[in-house]
Amino acid sequence: MLFTTPLGMRIDEGLGGTPAELSIRVFGPDLGELARISQQVAAIAGKVWGASPISVEEASGIPQLQVRIDRVAAARLGLTAGEIAEAVRVALGGQVVSEFWQGQRNYGIQVREAEPFRTNLSEIAALPLMSASGDLVPLSQVANIEQRRGPGIIRRENVVRRIPVEASVEGRDLGSTVRELQERITADVHVPSNYYINFGGRFEQQERAFEALQLAIALAVGMVFVLLLMALGSAAEVMVILLTLPDAFVGGILGMLLTGETLNVSSAVGFIGLFGIAVRNGLVLIAQTRALVAEGLTFDDALRRGSIGRVRPKLMTAMCAMLGLLPLMLLPGQGGELERPLAIVMIGGLVTSTVFTLLALPTFYQLVHNLGIRWHARRSR
Repeated sequence: MLFTTPLGMRIDEGLGGTPAELSIRVFGPDLGELARISQQVAAIAGKVWGASPISVEEASGIPQLQVRIDRVAAARLGLTAGEIAEAVRVALGGQVVSEFWQGQRNYGIQVREAEPFRTNLSEIAALPLMSASGDLVPLSQVANIEQRRGPGIIRRENVVRRIPVEASVEGRDLGSTVRELQERITADVHVPSNYYINFGGRFEQQERAFEALQLAIALAVGMVFVLLLMALGSAAEVMVILLTLPDAFVGGILGMLLTGETLNVSSAVGFIGLFGIAVRNGLVLIAQTRALVAEGLTFDDALRRGSIGRVRPKLMTAMCAMLGLLPLMLLPGQGGELERPLAIVMIGGLVTSTVFTLLALPTFYQLVHNLGIRWHARRSR
């Protein structure tokens, strides 16, 4: 059994066709072969750490009455397959032939065989049909009647039959779980040439989202670098600002490890938010130092005063942001699974980014400044 929220289920079903986090879909023409492959896939998925519980859609199990028309025998009696099928439909399912009015209400009058003639296989086989010559012949003379068990539903995608094996992922990120499943299924499951397996569900959505996020992050980093270079006019100082990014990301990763959270779209968005906060902290330090140098202070004095003067504002800003995110991380409730990874990443990244900006960034800035002075001194010789 798979558990989800009503809103999340509707969103997942609309985007991926299933509310499950992971749907391993087996495609092919024959339901029996699909059931065999899907059972093998489910057995392998049950041995993969993180994938649970496993749910396989039943390919059979519904009792069915199968009437196979003998077209040659029917043609000898002057009957068509359509006429025989229509007679069986009316006899077993019934047909509305008239209406009965009672006051302002009307009721359909349905004609069909009596109960014993609709539930007993021998009575169904004796269902009388009128041939072209006017003689009555039993249904068994023109059709083979069997009671079997068949599929309750046949799912198709792109006009190909499929059976899904669905699972949730707990205690592990979705990407690594799918990669291990793909490796094991490729090694252990024999799939005929006209059958194939693919992975869907929330994993499919996450893959598309990560592709879009990678492009967005690359464009954002490029634009931020250009804008900082235009504002500061120094590539070295821009690199000093960007040095805060790895430290912020380390805090976010540590936060996920400590809380047992995994990388997903929500946590990826949290890393993007950290990117902006880290860049802002570095830019504020450099801008403050430049302003103090313009007032006549030496670089060392300006850096020291700027670093000390910004301790309280930075701590207040970081604490306010973390206190605002804390309820999203701690409070339970529906919808929390969407915001909690973002809050964890942001809080962890804010801690390490703030500590790095206050303690280590001034040292790096001074080191880069001294290297720049030496480089200019060498060029002037």
